[in-house]
Formats: sequence, structure tokens, C-alpha cells
Amino acid sequence: MNALSQAFDLSSAHTRAAGRPVPLIDDLKTLGRFRSKMAEQALPVNVARMMFDRPYAFDRIALGHSSADEGLQRLALQLFGQYAKSEDTAH
Repeated sequence: MNALSQAFDLSSAHTRAAGRPVPLIDDLKTLGRFRSKMAEQALPVNVARMMFDRPYAFDRIALGHSSADEGLQRLALQLFGQYAKSEDTAH
């Protein structure tokens, strides 16, 4: 089963005191650019899932980084840094 067909359970995401999931990153502009660049390579990205599902996000980032598009590779590295930073601040 590939990453696109796996079900995502928000209960496993970090939550705020009010019970709402906390996004891993909140840079919608970069996520939107990443989704557009991935679409140019016929690689789908679900932005909402990128915000809350770390394994899915890292799968998409790795896929983007392995593309031949240098701009997409740079965006993937930028996003990876943001996810890594969010992981450091969560601990």
C-alpha cells in the first residue's frame, strides 16, 4: 500500500489543550509552491495531510527531492528543515 492510499488518523497528531491538532508547520505559501512543483512532475500532494502527518510529509519530501527539477529539490530541502525544526521544538 503506498503513502497516498493509507488512512490518516488525526488522533495520532499532536494536540493543543483544546484538543485541536497542532500543525507540524504552518507555512502554507511554501507548501502551496511545493504542491504546484510536484504537480508539474505528476506527483500528487495533499497539503492538509502534509501539515499533520509527518510520515506522509517526509515521503512526499523525499519524492520531491529525488526529482530532476532543481527548484523542487530546493523546496524539498527547505520543507525538510522546517519539519526537522518543528520536531526539535516539540520535544
